[in-house]
Amino acid sequence: MTELELKQLLSRITRPDETARTAAHAHWASLAKPLGGLGSLETMLEDAAALTGTARQSWILPAAPCWCCAPIMAWWRRA
Repeated sequence: MTELELKQLLSRITRPDETARTAAHAHWASLAKPLGGLGSLETMLEDAAALTGTARQSWILPAAPCWCCAPIMAWWRRA
């Protein structure tokens, strides 16, 4: 890769969308779970929203219940 190609690639990088980050935070805070209960996962989701410019990440929905909600649901059934 030449220096010119690198500069062209770098010029296409945009700043994170803070509006999308705020919307993602509001979305995840509104779900039925303890506030901040998913820890750094929530921060990563907010970062993904800021980088993609949208609060709703369609690629997360199919996988999320498999690995992050299962422990919560197991606890909920016992309580």
